[in-house]
Amino acid sequence: MKSELAAWLLQVLKEDESGANTAAKVNGSAEWTSPDDADYVYTVTDGNPYPVACGAYDFMVDGTKRFIARHDPASVLADVEAKRAVVANCITWIEGEPENAWYDGGRPQDLADQTLRLLGSGYAGRRGYLDEWKPKP
Repeated sequence: MKSELAAWLLQVLKEDESGANTAAKVNGSAEWTSPDDADYVYTVTDGNPYPVACGAYDFMVDGTKRFIARHDPASVLADVEAKRAVVANCITWIEGEPENAWYDGGRPQDLADQTLRLLGSGYAGRRGYLDEWKPKP
Protein backbone atom coordinates (compact mmCIF):
# COMPACT_ATOMS: atom_id res chain seq x y z
CA MET A 1 0.00 0.00 0.00
CA LYS A 2 1.37 3.40 -0.92
CA SER A 3 2.18 5.71 1.92
CA GLU A 4 0.14 8.88 2.28
CA LEU A 5 3.28 10.89 1.68
CA ALA A 6 3.98 9.12 -1.60
CA ALA A 7 0.39 9.64 -2.75
CA TRP A 8 0.58 13.33 -1.77
CA LEU A 9 3.90 13.80 -3.56
CA LEU A 10 2.51 12.24 -6.72
CA GLN A 11 -0.49 14.61 -6.60
CA VAL A 12 1.76 17.65 -6.10
CA LEU A 13 3.93 16.53 -9.01
CA LYS A 14 0.85 16.12 -11.18
CA GLU A 15 -0.18 19.70 -10.35
CA ASP A 16 3.32 21.05 -11.09
CA GLU A 17 3.43 19.16 -14.37
CA SER A 18 0.01 20.45 -15.38
CA GLY A 19 0.96 24.03 -14.54
CA ALA A 20 4.24 23.78 -16.44
CA ASN A 21 2.58 22.24 -19.49
CA THR A 22 -0.10 24.94 -19.47
CA ALA A 23 2.50 27.72 -19.18
CA ALA A 24 4.53 26.20 -22.02
CA LYS A 25 1.47 25.88 -24.25
CA VAL A 26 0.21 29.40 -23.54
CA ASN A 27 3.66 30.90 -24.13
CA GLY A 28 4.64 28.77 -27.11
CA SER A 29 7.67 27.08 -25.55
CA ALA A 30 8.81 25.36 -22.38
CA GLU A 31 12.18 27.15 -22.34
CA TRP A 32 12.37 30.72 -21.10
CA THR A 33 15.39 33.00 -20.86
CA SER A 34 16.42 36.54 -20.05
CA PRO A 35 19.49 38.37 -21.33
CA ASP A 36 21.50 40.24 -18.74
CA ASP A 37 20.63 43.63 -20.23
CA ALA A 38 16.87 43.00 -20.54
CA ASP A 39 14.04 43.85 -18.16
CA TYR A 40 11.92 40.91 -19.30
CA VAL A 41 11.83 37.12 -19.55
CA TYR A 42 11.06 35.74 -22.99
CA THR A 43 10.60 32.58 -25.01
CA VAL A 44 11.49 32.07 -28.64
CA THR A 45 8.73 30.71 -30.88
CA ASP A 46 9.14 30.38 -34.64
CA GLY A 47 12.41 32.28 -34.37
CA ASN A 48 10.81 35.31 -32.70
CA PRO A 49 11.16 36.36 -29.05
CA TYR A 50 7.91 36.68 -27.10
CA PRO A 51 7.76 38.19 -23.61
CA VAL A 52 6.65 35.89 -20.82
CA ALA A 53 7.13 38.29 -17.92
CA CYS A 54 8.06 41.94 -17.83
CA GLY A 55 7.69 44.82 -15.49
CA ALA A 56 8.99 48.08 -14.21
CA TYR A 57 12.70 48.21 -13.51
CA ASP A 58 12.19 47.80 -9.77
CA PHE A 59 10.17 44.62 -10.36
CA MET A 60 12.32 42.96 -13.00
CA VAL A 61 15.69 43.25 -11.29
CA ASP A 62 18.34 40.64 -12.11
CA GLY A 63 17.41 38.28 -9.28
CA THR A 64 13.71 38.26 -10.17
CA LYS A 65 14.11 37.72 -13.90
CA ARG A 66 16.73 35.01 -13.42
CA PHE A 67 14.47 33.25 -10.93
CA ILE A 68 11.52 33.34 -13.34
CA ALA A 69 13.63 32.09 -16.25
CA ARG A 70 15.21 29.35 -14.11
CA HIS A 71 11.74 28.03 -13.23
CA ASP A 72 10.58 27.76 -16.82
CA PRO A 73 8.24 24.90 -17.73
CA ALA A 74 11.12 22.78 -19.07
CA SER A 75 12.90 22.94 -15.69
CA VAL A 76 9.72 22.17 -13.77
CA LEU A 77 8.96 19.18 -16.02
CA ALA A 78 12.49 17.80 -15.54
CA ASP A 79 12.11 18.19 -11.77
CA VAL A 80 8.72 16.45 -11.81
CA GLU A 81 10.17 13.50 -13.76
CA ALA A 82 13.09 13.12 -11.33
CA LYS A 83 10.87 13.26 -8.25
CA ARG A 84 8.41 10.76 -9.74
CA ALA A 85 11.29 8.30 -10.19
CA VAL A 86 12.27 8.73 -6.53
CA VAL A 87 8.66 8.25 -5.35
CA ALA A 88 8.18 5.17 -7.57
CA ASN A 89 11.29 3.52 -6.18
CA CYS A 90 10.32 4.35 -2.61
CA ILE A 91 6.90 2.78 -3.20
CA THR A 92 8.59 -0.34 -4.62
CA TRP A 93 10.62 -0.71 -1.45
CA ILE A 94 7.69 0.06 0.86
CA GLU A 95 5.60 -2.58 -0.91
CA GLY A 96 8.40 -5.11 -0.54
CA GLU A 97 9.28 -5.59 -4.21
CA PRO A 98 12.94 -4.52 -4.31
CA GLU A 99 13.64 -6.73 -7.33
CA ASN A 100 11.69 -4.11 -9.35
CA ALA A 101 13.67 -1.15 -8.01
CA TRP A 102 16.93 0.37 -9.23
CA TYR A 103 18.63 -0.49 -5.93
CA ASP A 104 20.28 -3.89 -6.28
CA GLY A 105 20.19 -4.84 -2.61
CA GLY A 106 23.74 -3.69 -2.01
CA ARG A 107 24.78 -1.18 0.58
CA PRO A 108 22.26 1.33 1.96
CA GLN A 109 24.73 4.02 0.86
CA ASP A 110 24.05 2.95 -2.74
CA LEU A 111 20.34 3.57 -2.23
CA ALA A 112 21.06 7.01 -0.77
CA ASP A 113 23.47 7.77 -3.62
CA GLN A 114 20.92 6.88 -6.31
CA THR A 115 18.20 8.87 -4.50
CA LEU A 116 20.42 11.95 -4.52
CA ARG A 117 21.23 11.37 -8.21
CA LEU A 118 17.52 11.17 -9.07
CA LEU A 119 16.69 14.31 -7.10
CA GLY A 120 19.61 16.13 -8.66
CA SER A 121 18.65 15.12 -12.19
CA GLY A 122 15.84 17.68 -12.08
CA TYR A 123 18.56 20.33 -12.06
CA ALA A 124 20.64 18.87 -14.91
CA GLY A 125 20.24 22.06 -16.96
CA ARG A 126 21.65 24.28 -14.25
CA ARG A 127 25.14 25.68 -14.21
CA GLY A 128 27.41 23.48 -12.09
CA TYR A 129 25.56 20.19 -12.68
CA LEU A 130 28.00 17.44 -13.69
CA ASP A 131 27.09 14.64 -16.10
CA GLU A 132 28.77 12.17 -13.74
CA TRP A 133 25.94 12.87 -11.27
CA LYS A 134 23.28 11.45 -13.61
CA PRO A 135 21.24 8.55 -12.18
CA LYS A 136 22.66 5.09 -12.71
CA PRO A 137 20.67 2.84 -15.06
